Amino acid sequence: MATRGKLFVVGIGPGALEHMTLKALDVLRRAEVIVAYTGYLKILNKLGLTRGKKVLATGMGEEVKRVQLATEEVLKGHDVALVCSGDPGIYGLAELVFRYLDGMSLSIDVEIVPGITAAIAAASILGAPLNNDFVILSLSDYFTPWNEILEELRAVAKTELVIVLYNPSSSRRHDKFSEALKLLAEARGDPIICVVKNAYRDDQQIVVTKLSQLNPQLVDMNSIVIIGSKRTQRLRNGCIVTLRNKALKLN
Repeated sequence: MATRGKLFVVGIGPGALEHMTLKALDVLRRAEVIVAYTGYLKILNKLGLTRGKKVLATGMGEEVKRVQLATEEVLKGHDVALVCSGDPGIYGLAELVFRYLDGMSLSIDVEIVPGITAAIAAASILGAPLNNDFVILSLSDYFTPWNEILEELRAVAKTELVIVLYNPSSSRRHDKFSEALKLLAEARGDPIICVVKNAYRDDQQIVVTKLSQLNPQLVDMNSIVIIGSKRTQRLRNGCIVTLRNKALKLN
């Protein structure tokens, strides 16, 4: 019987080589098998991280299949890198891995390799919009009913938290994103809103405007949307910051 390998659930961050952790790069280079979403495979191929390895890929919505494939390879004795964008524990595959292993009564060696999540990547491009309290919500109704998402968004919109939206829109959900913007306007008026699309990739786009001026059609699944609080400001140098100490005098 083959010795079991190890499963690494690897966060590759926003996608650029310089934003991957040294640990992630080391694991990807050492792994015998790489399992990934087809879209992420393009990034790994471009970086030369799939050469000489067995590569297994599945499409959107086949997350469980990827977990199954990765587990099967580990049971064959291979060290496997199961790839996620951003961080595996933030809307990633870490939860599915642990649930799958628990449900199948399997015990294998698993290591989560953290990565830079999209909220942090987008914030670093804008300045410091997350420098005070903030909350992250996903607008994807793939796993959560839309009415529950709206209920959570409505509750958060009444606070002074900066709001970060993951999976804000898609080809079939433009109307729902517009509905979310209307809800935010009713609760917050006309705050600063920032959109970072394809953060740290060749086709990166940035929009900073007021909520009332945002064109919802500019936003898609590859976008991160940040809605400011009363503490969020656009400085004269163009940077977006959320004040942590409004009373602090710097000049």
